[in-house]
Amino acid sequence: MNIKILYITAFIIIGVMPLFLSAQSDEMIINNVGVFKKHTRPLVHFSHFKHQYMDEVSCTDCHHIFFLGKNVLDPDYLIEGGKSIKCSYCHKSQSDLRQAYHKQCIACHDKYAKAGKKAGPGTCGECHVKRAAGK
Repeated sequence: MNIKILYITAFIIIGVMPLFLSAQSDEMIINNVGVFKKHTRPLVHFSHFKHQYMDEVSCTDCHHIFFLGKNVLDPDYLIEGGKSIKCSYCHKSQSDLRQAYHKQCIACHDKYAKAGKKAGPGTCGECHVKRAAGK
């Protein structure tokens, strides 16, 4: 009987807990309604999972707190649901937030493309994809 409990506990710790320890959900819809009162393009569906498990990408490549020109963010500070994990926490205006996303995302995608590696979208319509209602 005790061995069954041990196996069940081990399964939960090894098999299930990692699903809850990820910083964010696998796919997110970027929808900053507090900043963008009206969206002029379709919302961006972002795969955190794809980025999270890329060999050369770390949490601090995207998430940052700059102090004296250096990213001083401790990745342990990133928790799902935390207000400060969102770009809009610091980038509060429409133009600042739009520029932050575009500079961060497109620059990284361009860097990969120039290196001949598989890269993410590089044009407006590749990120802001029109989708059927409810998708």
